[in-house]
Amino acid sequence: MESQRRWIGRSEAMERLGVKSQTLYAYVSRGRITARPDPANPRRSLYAADDVARLRGDAPAGTLRPATPFIGSVSRGEAAIDSRLTVIAGGRLFYRGRDAVQLARAATVEETARLLWGLDADPFRDLKPRVDTVVGGSHRARVYAALARRVDEDGVVGERDRFALAREAAAVMSEVFDALAGPGPRLHLHQRLARAYKVGEREAQMLRQALVLGADHDMSASALAARVASSGGASPAGCALAGLVALVGSTVARRLEAANEMVTLGRRDPAAALRSRWGTGEIPGFGNPAYPSG
Repeated sequence: MESQRRWIGRSEAMERLGVKSQTLYAYVSRGRITARPDPANPRRSLYAADDVARLRGDAPAGTLRPATPFIGSVSRGEAAIDSRLTVIAGGRLFYRGRDAVQLARAATVEETARLLWGLDADPFRDLKPRVDTVVGGSHRARVYAALARRVDEDGVVGERDRFALAREAAAVMSEVFDALAGPGPRLHLHQRLARAYKVGEREAQMLRQALVLGADHDMSASALAARVASSGGASPAGCALAGLVALVGSTVARRLEAANEMVTLGRRDPAAALRSRWGTGEIPGFGNPAYPSG
């Protein structure tokens, strides 16, 4: 039982495994090690000693339990990627050391992109809309068409300086949002979606927060596909297209679809929306093992 498990602190867990904190957090985010808040100090975490022993390969016979992969993670052995971009630590998400929840209270998608790209200059400044914006078909078809066109136009990355590459990525993002929302005033990206959805300022702010919080996360199959494409020299549009293709049909996509269905029902009847999911033992959007405290 969970209450009978033995828990150890971060320093002891790292010492036993011989790893740094980033790798320990990667094990937690991928479900390799169970973590929980320290009852004596909720800002700290405790780690399951049996999971640590299992990873060391020295757990007593009969105590091994199957690893529980983190939803959306690559789950290929014990590989971990140290990153200066994003880390899940102590049940909190950070972009380059900035708390993502705090950032989402006011930051735009464009500001978040600049933070992740490590830029001071604004690559979104003075971007012009295309006169031949993709129209017709489903939202997904329009996005695919917009990205495929850019892949054909941009070619491989080649010799581009950092800002030029970010400028290209910003233009791709702008065209994708235009494919979703249609051409119009050069508003912030979340405002373009709000205009397309015909929602008010309150909902626009919710869109902005959701986009910021979803800017980067665990190494999911789609994120890995995008990075593999990048390592092969693909343009930003090519990387985005590879990631989106990998996303379709994935666990992440199915959870997003289930969450969307629940929210749609919840707008009409919140109680019915909860009842529809309560019997399944799962409410989409909740219960992520990377965030044991919610």
